[in-house]
Amino acid sequence: MPVTTPPTFKPPFFEIELGAEGTVLTSNGEDAAPTFQAGGGGGGGIGTELAYAPADGDQDPGEGIEGFGSGVGILLLTLAGPTTFAGLPAGTGRQQLLLCILPASTAGSTLTIPSGADTAGAPFLTSQGSDPGFTFQIGDTLQCVYSPTEGVWLLIV
Repeated sequence: MPVTTPPTFKPPFFEIELGAEGTVLTSNGEDAAPTFQAGGGGGGGIGTELAYAPADGDQDPGEGIEGFGSGVGILLLTLAGPTTFAGLPAGTGRQQLLLCILPASTAGSTLTIPSGADTAGAPFLTSQGSDPGFTFQIGDTLQCVYSPTEGVWLLIV
């Protein structure tokens, strides 16, 4: 049996027109219709990209990466060989960071992330709980979130 009348919502709901590209549907309170507003809430996306080419071997980028700050959301890594990171510079708030191991890295390069390593910035905390942590290959992408409460980068794998 075909439907002859459109469904009704209780309570009645306002008609919503599609918004422009880059806008998000935003609530305007309990009794007002949602509207599309400028997108990005909280800084406009994941943040800027920063290229970083560490030397191979044991590294402590927690001592500083030139240009690294709260606005960086993607760290593009070009590895020269097997590399271990003790940590990263401390982040801010719940800063999110993607670590991307680029294909331009030297063949056979890996990135090892130990858990809870001592560092001048902020160590990583992984689900492994202790060393050896995790090892990543060329082309892998890792997501991290900075916990200001714990003072660590939480590695999400």
